[in-house]
Amino acid sequence: AQEAMSLEDAQHYAFKNSYLISNSRHEIEKAEKRLWEITAIGLPQASASLNYQYSPDLPEQPVPAEFFGGEPGTFQTVAFGVSNSSVATFQINQLVFDGTYLLARQGSILLKKIRNDELTKNTVDVRDEVARAYYNVQLSAEAEKILQSNLANLSKNLQEVRALYEEGFLEEQDAQQLEYLVNGISLELENARRMGKVAMDFFRFTIGMPMDSAVQLSQG
Repeated sequence: AQEAMSLEDAQHYAFKNSYLISNSRHEIEKAEKRLWEITAIGLPQASASLNYQYSPDLPEQPVPAEFFGGEPGTFQTVAFGVSNSSVATFQINQLVFDGTYLLARQGSILLKKIRNDELTKNTVDVRDEVARAYYNVQLSAEAEKILQSNLANLSKNLQEVRALYEEGFLEEQDAQQLEYLVNGISLELENARRMGKVAMDFFRFTIGMPMDSAVQLSQG
């Protein structure tokens, strides 16, 4: 058996699935991301790099051999440098003061507050809208029930009036008037059924429920 949905159930469902609230939460996430991006600009920025170089052929230069204990007047070839070398660098930058940065950060903080206020307002609006849609469905169902009861009673009366008319106890006009009334109630009942369907569709839309979902509302 399908479980009936109370007003509180419908409101909780809407808080999780309503497009209006979902969009507000998404806007808050965007505002928080933007605030973090701007805040990160003012944080210390660290960078590191490593440069490696390999030189298989080192440049050679002749130098006096006597520098190395050789014979005076002779020369010895000496290679300058190293075949493998590496240089590591590490750098930290800090934003000291920037008026544009401060304004941007304050603006991002304000935007986040605005988005949170919008979520609070939209939550209240959705709660009230769900309540109206919920009771509209119940009112439509009650109106349909009353019209069905009236139609059943009038149809029974019409049968009795027709029998009396055929027996000659009533005028034809009396039977026709009651028949018009029955037809009018039938039209009202069909209209109430259509309005009930519209009310239910609007209720599903308000709480963010798929339009083809089966739902039954509890009484009260």
